[in-house]
Amino acid sequence: PGAGTFHHTYQSFCSILAQGLRENETPVVVEGGAQWFYAGYSDAHVGTGEGTGVRSSTPYLPIFELTRLHPLEVGYGLGDLETFCSDQPGVLDDPDRALDIYMAAQIAYGRAGRLVSPADNGNLGFLCRSYYNLLPLQERYLLHVPRAISYWDGEQFVSTSKALEDDIYLRSQVYLNYPGDLEIWVNGSADQEWTIRVGRYEWTLPPYGWVASADQFLSCSVMHEGTHRDYVRNGDWIFQDGRGSEAPFQGIISPGGLVIEPVTNQEVQVTNLGGATRLWLDKRTIKCKGPLEVKGAMVDGTPVEDIVVKEGEGSVWLEGPPEVFTYTLKNVDPVTGIPPEH
Repeated sequence: PGAGTFHHTYQSFCSILAQGLRENETPVVVEGGAQWFYAGYSDAHVGTGEGTGVRSSTPYLPIFELTRLHPLEVGYGLGDLETFCSDQPGVLDDPDRALDIYMAAQIAYGRAGRLVSPADNGNLGFLCRSYYNLLPLQERYLLHVPRAISYWDGEQFVSTSKALEDDIYLRSQVYLNYPGDLEIWVNGSADQEWTIRVGRYEWTLPPYGWVASADQFLSCSVMHEGTHRDYVRNGDWIFQDGRGSEAPFQGIISPGGLVIEPVTNQEVQVTNLGGATRLWLDKRTIKCKGPLEVKGAMVDGTPVEDIVVKEGEGSVWLEGPPEVFTYTLKNVDPVTGIPPEH
């Protein structure tokens, strides 16, 4: 029985995967390429350049991945960046665009984020942009099936069937609605912007931009005053990358990557990922009120003395050498100048 069929071969592979899970009691991660055969027998697969079927110019069509494979196992990345971009010669010459294309596709296909750096593996800014954008997103959508997958046709949202029938899917402007009220808009168009409204806010998505929104969470890669910005607000912490711009966005001026996170209810740490020499913060953004005590430190914790603090009524400028990796801001008593105990 079964001679000349794939049945016994398939059962043997599945038995090996199941045995690995039983004996090791750890997640079974396999190389991608035939994940649709073994989804559910493995816990995750690593996206490979040849196996994902997705390249930098591939129109988004994630319905099979998100509705059939997503609830069974985790897909990690979309292969290495060089292979992913190999269908468009010259894309890697623009590192920002290459990373945008890769990250947008990962979000559209509901992937666990792979940290990639188009320039070199030591580029902290690119690695952090991947990390801070995708970590909170994957925590919300991995292993979940979207409640809705729709395409924007220029005037309204249509179903995947209608998008295929009328070639609307070629626009690659996709809306995803996940359980937990997570909504995602991804603009996979190579040359068209896409303006959307999320609540009372209007956002303009550049080519390969996105907005993801849920309760106490926002991740966006959008246009603001003619420049491309990356911004994440996840509970108490904030990430922003100004991509060289010194115009304020969401209460922050940071030409490079920056992370704001609370240390205590009176103290905030600002991590200067981009080596900026000037940062501006709205005090409402950092949840500080009165005068501040500010300390700077290098990446190894060595204090930096030559920093300048310029406080306004509702904001603060921080100036220091590019080696300053962290600024610690603490509320102080306006009369004594002493930080409160609690």
